Amino acid sequence: MSFLRYKEDKYWRDEKQGLFKVWVLPLVVLFGAILITVCLNFAGCSVGYTVNKAISAPYRLAADAPNATFTLKYLDQLDAGLVSQHATTGHTALIFKTDANSLSVYRNNLTELRARARYVATLDQSAISYQYAIANLKEAAQNLGNPSSGIVWVQYWWLTGLIVLAYIGSFVCLIWLFLRLSN
Repeated sequence: MSFLRYKEDKYWRDEKQGLFKVWVLPLVVLFGAILITVCLNFAGCSVGYTVNKAISAPYRLAADAPNATFTLKYLDQLDAGLVSQHATTGHTALIFKTDANSLSVYRNNLTELRARARYVATLDQSAISYQYAIANLKEAAQNLGNPSSGIVWVQYWWLTGLIVLAYIGSFVCLIWLFLRLSN
């Protein structure tokens, strides 16, 4: 590698520093930071997927169900999803905790909505009152709200922080590599 011996070459470094410290070390640190960022993003997608599957999907299905039997089925799945994600108590906000974002209030409203769906399921489906009850049940299910994004934020705030730190680390490594090679 005699071409690195010429001082006019922009990649020239003195003998003590060597080629390893000039090229390989910054590149290894950069690729390590990028690998950590990618892994943390996949972990975040996995967390979001499981919460979406357990909570958000049954919520949307319950709000759009054609009859009370399906509404009740999806509301039961939503309740089971809240239990499986350990989202039965607490709040869906980190800082401003109110009754509007309380999971225990949400669960109480869900229990009341499930009781209403059980009652509507016992009505005669050809009656006008059944149609009004179904419309009212759908509206109540839509007004219940979807807590899945708040649950992800509250339970996995540290993962978001790690992803942000990994992006910052990758950016710092890129700047370091650029500054090392521009000298």
